[in-house]
Amino acid sequence: MLRSWVAIKDKIQNQKKGSFRSRRRIAKIKEPELERQLNDKFEKARDTGRKISYKWIIRHAKNIYEQLHLDRVIKYEGGKRLYLGFRFSTGWYRGFRDRYSISLRCSTKRAQKSPDELEPILQNWIQYNRRMLIIRKGSSIIGIPRGPDVPVIGRIKLSEICNIDQSPLPFEFLKGRTYAKRGEKTVRLKGGKSGHDKRMYTL
Repeated sequence: MLRSWVAIKDKIQNQKKGSFRSRRRIAKIKEPELERQLNDKFEKARDTGRKISYKWIIRHAKNIYEQLHLDRVIKYEGGKRLYLGFRFSTGWYRGFRDRYSISLRCSTKRAQKSPDELEPILQNWIQYNRRMLIIRKGSSIIGIPRGPDVPVIGRIKLSEICNIDQSPLPFEFLKGRTYAKRGEKTVRLKGGKSGHDKRMYTL
């Protein structure tokens, strides 16, 4: 999306103040039969819990276009194909998703930890911080004496305190996401057998 904004930077800057976007008439659907068959394939695949990606939609759209308009498809050696009369562009892809209420969704069949399971972890973290803030006489952790110009929180110098967040990220990004219909309360997704979706690294 950002790339498209950069491409029309001058057009955006020349718009009237207060306008959100340039208005244009809704374009006529060029291949309604293709989109109808593609949506049918999409719904059947989702009924079985299959993961749907951008590549899946484009691949099946090209296969359907070839079945409908075989005379518009030029086949080259090596399997490469040239599709005449229709571009499987990003604009068509977004329009197809909007027309059939398709959006990127997260799987809702993943087990999550309940608040009761996280309570001991939070308690341990709070207790550790309280212990580190209490000044005890004779403790070796207090360190060398500090003057009044050194800000201290408990027995820790302010200059020694920093905030580091750890974010777990999966090796297989978007593994638990698929394209599905908007409004569905349950987004079923078949689980992978490799187990890579459970392997994470820390950022």
